[in-house]
Amino acid sequence: MARGLSTLLSSTEPCTVAPGNVTIGHVQLRDVLICPHEKGIVAYPRNFSIVEHDILNPHSSPRRLVDLTFTPNTISSLILPDTNDTLLAAGGQEAELHLSYYQSTDSCSSPSTSSTRSIRSAPHGFGRKLWESKYILEHAASINNSVMLTSMSFSRSNESAAEPRILVSNNDRTVKFYDIAVRSGRVENDYEPRLLDIGNLRLDVPVNHSSISPDGRTLLSVGDSPDVYLHRITGGSKITFTPIAKLSLSAYIQESHVGGLTPVSSIPASFSTAFSADGYKFAVASQEGVVVVWDVRSTKPLKVFHTDKSRATVPSGRGTMSTAPGAWPYELPWDWSRGGTRAPGWGVRSVKFSPPNVGREVMTFTEHTSLLHVVDARTFETEEIVRMPNFDSPAYYSPATTRPRSTSPVSRSATTVR
Repeated sequence: MARGLSTLLSSTEPCTVAPGNVTIGHVQLRDVLICPHEKGIVAYPRNFSIVEHDILNPHSSPRRLVDLTFTPNTISSLILPDTNDTLLAAGGQEAELHLSYYQSTDSCSSPSTSSTRSIRSAPHGFGRKLWESKYILEHAASINNSVMLTSMSFSRSNESAAEPRILVSNNDRTVKFYDIAVRSGRVENDYEPRLLDIGNLRLDVPVNHSSISPDGRTLLSVGDSPDVYLHRITGGSKITFTPIAKLSLSAYIQESHVGGLTPVSSIPASFSTAFSADGYKFAVASQEGVVVVWDVRSTKPLKVFHTDKSRATVPSGRGTMSTAPGAWPYELPWDWSRGGTRAPGWGVRSVKFSPPNVGREVMTFTEHTSLLHVVDARTFETEEIVRMPNFDSPAYYSPATTRPRSTSPVSRSATTVR
C-alpha cells in the first residue's frame, strides 16, 4: 500500500481526545499511564495521587484511587489469577513503594472481556480499595525507576506463584524481587510489612527498567549505559540469576547521530524494555533516539529504529520549548545537569508490544515529546507516526514521506520472525 496511507490504524484521527493532568515526577521517567481493565479506562499519577479516568466517556471525571505521600515515577498493575481483583504498585524518588488492593465490582466477568461503549452500563475498573501498604526500601536503596507486578513463579512448571510478586529496578544498581503477602492474611496497619525478599540482582550501573519474558525464565534490564543485560531466572521461593548475554546499543547510537546534528549524551541511558507476547522478540528504547529489536535466538538485531533528530525547536513563550514535533523541552532537572544538556524531544521513553490475542501484533514507542510510533511487529517494515494533540496549541501532524525511517541489519536465518 502507499506509504502515505494508514495500514496499521483504523483511522488517522483519534477515536477520542480527553485532557488529563498527568504528573511527571522525573523528566526521564515518563511511562506512567496504564490500562489494565476495559479499553479506555486508564490510570495515571496526578500530583500526590493515582487517578482512574474513563476517557471514552466525555462526561466522566477522574476518580481518585489512592492518595500517596510522594509523586510516582512509575506505576504497575496486576489482575490476580482466578479473580478480577487488582493489585496496584507505585514507586517514588526516595525509594518509596506503594501497594494497594482493589476488589472487582463484577466478580463474574472476565477482566479481558471488552464490550462497546453503547451496550455497557458500568465500565469495569479498579473497583473498591480493600487495603494499602507503604514502604521505604532499605539497604541503601535510591530512586525506584520502574516497578513490575507479576504472578509468575519463575520455576519451570509455568505455574502461578502462591503470592503475586514485584520487581523493582532501582538507582542503587539492583533489581529487587519480593513476594507480596496478599493471600496470607490481612493487615490492619498500613505500614506493616507485606514484602518478602526473594532475590536481588546487582548490575554495574543504575537500573532504569526491567522486563520478564512470558515464560518467566529471562530477565531483561537496562540502565545508565548503552548496555543491555539478559539473565536466566531460576528458583521458586528463592530465585537466582545467571548471565545469558550482555548486548550494547553503542553502535546504533553512534549511527543515529551521524552528521553531527545532535551530540550523544554523556550518559547514553535506556529507560524501557519489552518482550513480545510470544516471547520470541524483545526491544530496548534509548533516550538517544534509538529502538533496537532482537530475536531471542540471536545477538544480531532484527531491526533498528532511529527517531528524526532534524526537527527544529520553536520558543513557546511559556517557559518551555514549543509543541513542534520532536522539540527540545526546556527542562534542566538534577539528572540532566550531569550531562550539561537538555532532554531531547526525540529521545525514546517507552516501548511496548501488543498483548496476546488482540489481532495484529504491533509494537509502539513514544518520543520524549509529541510523537507515538506504531510498528507492524510481524515484519517491522510498516510504521505509522501519530502526533499527540496539544490542548494549548492544536496542530495537525502528517508524517513526511521523506522522513528517515529505520534500518535493517543484514538478515540472517537465525533472526527470522516467527
